[in-house]
Amino acid sequence: MKKKSENNSFAIVALTLGIVSLILSFIPFVNVLSFFGGVVAIIFGIIALSKYQSKGMSISGLALSVLALIIMVFVDMLVFKAIYTEATREENLEKFDRVLQNAEKYNEIENREDIDANLDRAQEIIDSLR
Repeated sequence: MKKKSENNSFAIVALTLGIVSLILSFIPFVNVLSFFGGVVAIIFGIIALSKYQSKGMSISGLALSVLALIIMVFVDMLVFKAIYTEATREENLEKFDRVLQNAEKYNEIENREDIDANLDRAQEIIDSLR
């Protein structure tokens, strides 16, 4: 068995990058940096383990880095889902507005009372969505 190295530089770097990556992983759009930091921390953690450096710091760095990568993916999925939902909501509101405009044109021709009630209800729905 190899002698334990007194120099724990790889383990320290792995732990430090793991902590920084974990913190950055919660911040949308900035968490891309946590991906790169997490990958580098994993590499340094593996190197530290293979060089028999501080086992506790190496494993902690690895665990924090993996956790940071998982959180980063989860946060990005939530952000992009919110962006997509808002974009499709605006599209649907625009389509609904066009339907209302067509209904108003139809309203001018016949059945004015029934269509007025439906238009009022449709306008209430649009207002509640905004």
